[in-house]
Amino acid sequence: MASTFHQFSRLPVEVRLQIWEEACFPRQSRGLHYATLDATLDATYHFVSHHFPGSRSAYSWDGGLWMACKESRVVLEKHHFMKEWKESELADPTEYQYSESWMGSEKEAPGLVAVHDDHQVWHCVVYPARDIFCVTAYNNDWESVMESWPWHGLLVTVPFIEDFTTLRVDNIALEFDPIWNLDLPTYLWQFDDGKSSRGFLARMLVEKARGDSRATNIWLIDNNARWQANSKRKLSPVVYGCDREYIEVGVDDIYIDGPYKYSIKDFIRRLVYDFDYDDDWPCYYSSTWESEFSAKETIRLLVRRDNQMTKYLD
Repeated sequence: MASTFHQFSRLPVEVRLQIWEEACFPRQSRGLHYATLDATLDATYHFVSHHFPGSRSAYSWDGGLWMACKESRVVLEKHHFMKEWKESELADPTEYQYSESWMGSEKEAPGLVAVHDDHQVWHCVVYPARDIFCVTAYNNDWESVMESWPWHGLLVTVPFIEDFTTLRVDNIALEFDPIWNLDLPTYLWQFDDGKSSRGFLARMLVEKARGDSRATNIWLIDNNARWQANSKRKLSPVVYGCDREYIEVGVDDIYIDGPYKYSIKDFIRRLVYDFDYDDDWPCYYSSTWESEFSAKETIRLLVRRDNQMTKYLD
């Protein structure tokens, strides 16, 4: 079967526009994006000018539409109400008149990320307040990232669709690595080694506990965990990557059919116990602790939808 349709331009305009619209990423859906943090490029950590491994990110969904032709770009801009967002940002909020088709349907403003791919740069739409951004360190250099990361408030931003302002990223994720379960420290404050993804997670939790980043949600992603739906709880909305679908589940929904000590279930339970029940924190940590902080309520878990089990194995 041919991969291209050379007669596309001869289709009626209405048909072409409908095809472009159907190809757009569902506007109200939540996307999962992967970002490689390079401390040498941008110490402020705006998600722009970084190397993005686009093959797994939801923003890749619309990438072809941005580059296909002018007609597809126009459809994409209308799909995301870019004109309305630009006008509303510049206008007096007491005077701006929203269009009937737009008002009430959009709560989160779109932003743009600059994606570097094979020496080319292309811009893709993301929703910083709704989407989830899974971060990795360039060349696995977590030490440089942790030295320059804006820990106070975990303030990471994405440029608005115009350059005059930025939008805060509300959901930061890490992919779970089974080696996190190896050589676990005796005390949780020792998790923060300043040079690993596990240390990065521990540092984020400490900042949350101090109350400096209450608005930032922390996620762990496990691409291998198998899970079973809880009959007493409604499934969460689907989170979309480029070619995968994800579901938020609870730790108790994870099914273990291998070594428990290497599972995300074991890691989270040990982490939560140390954070929520350990009384041996150094005073420079505990003196700034938020009394209502709970690691159990803070860490959110994302798993692949196609790893769902219909029943437990014997």
